[in-house]
This record gives sequence, C-alpha cells and structure tokens, in this order.
Amino acid sequence: MGMTTWVMIRDGAERHSNEEDHSAMLALREELDNVAKILSVRKLSDFYDYTELNFSYRPIDNLEESLKETWHNDDAQWFSPQAGIATLSAILTFLEQTPQSLDLSHTHWTLDCLVDELQDCNAELMQAMEQGYLFHLCIVE
Repeated sequence: MGMTTWVMIRDGAERHSNEEDHSAMLALREELDNVAKILSVRKLSDFYDYTELNFSYRPIDNLEESLKETWHNDDAQWFSPQAGIATLSAILTFLEQTPQSLDLSHTHWTLDCLVDELQDCNAELMQAMEQGYLFHLCIVE
C-alpha cells in the first residue's frame, strides 16, 4: 500500500481514527505546504506525527509481547483542531478559486481526489473541535 495519512483523534487517554486513506495529501505534501506558504497559514506537514510509524519499525525482542504493546498518547504530538481547520479551509478555498494553480501533471493524483481527502480531514476536525478533542495527521504504512 505504501505510506498514507490518517486523521488521529485523541479523546483523553483514548485515540481513534476513521482510517480513511489520505495518500494524495501525503504524496502532495510539498505542493500543499507551498500553497499554505502563499496563503500565510500553517503548513499541513506541521500537523504530521510519525509516532505510529516509528513504533511500527522499532526493534522487537519478543514477538508475542510486542503484539500486545502500543504507543502512548503522550509520545505523540497533538494539536488543536481549530489550527488544522484554519489551514484546511484556506487551502480548500484557494483550490476551489484557482484549481489551475496546483500543477499535478507530474503525478497520477487528481485535484478531485485531493480535494476529497482535504474535505474528509476538515470534516473530521470539525467533529473533533465540537467534542473538544485533539488531533494529528498520523503517518502510517
């Protein structure tokens, strides 16, 4: 499958994700960060967290015990949904108003696919904000 991004929501000691595939967002992170820079908003990559990925590639001494282990919420970096919504909303508006501004000719991703992923993330963050939860964009493989 390769690497992708999940929206990970933290509810106190618990965490969950809808496990939606946001591979276009990850593949086009440089382009999206450039758009964020143009718009003077925080970059999407600022919200990335590699804790899950690093945990998956940790050295394993005992396979049976390692299957019971998980990473701890305190090991990860968490963000206010409002901060992510500000970035996502600005990028979505920009892409809606100037779709030709993002050159995707070097990739197989379409603008529609990218916009769908950005909208899904925005919807997840809106729910997290309403519930008072935190989030990060979890990089997984």
